[in-house]
Amino acid sequence: MRTEAERLWKIARRNEARAAGVLNGKRSGLHISMVKDFAGLHSAIVEQYQSAGSPALRKLDDRIDGHGWLPHSTVSRVLKGKSRPSRSFILAFAEAVNVRRSEVAEWGKA
Repeated sequence: MRTEAERLWKIARRNEARAAGVLNGKRSGLHISMVKDFAGLHSAIVEQYQSAGSPALRKLDDRIDGHGWLPHSTVSRVLKGKSRPSRSFILAFAEAVNVRRSEVAEWGKA
């Protein structure tokens, strides 16, 4: 029951964020395999974060055993498009927001 409720909550959060993006004129996220530039990568990162239910930034590093790969200040700058993420950040972020294992290599290539 909890899993189903959590899944529905994540969908609602994602849809709310997408609607706000559409109303603000921002493009929707691209699949990571379609990323060609930083703007596309940023869009994919935001889309994946929203698909994960927009978890608290301070909790993302805890999701990967708190190794310090995802400081909340860095995550915030990346999500706002103010900082370009490193490959190690992207891989840690992908793990923290539950990217499918089969897609992690694509995230690393981006």
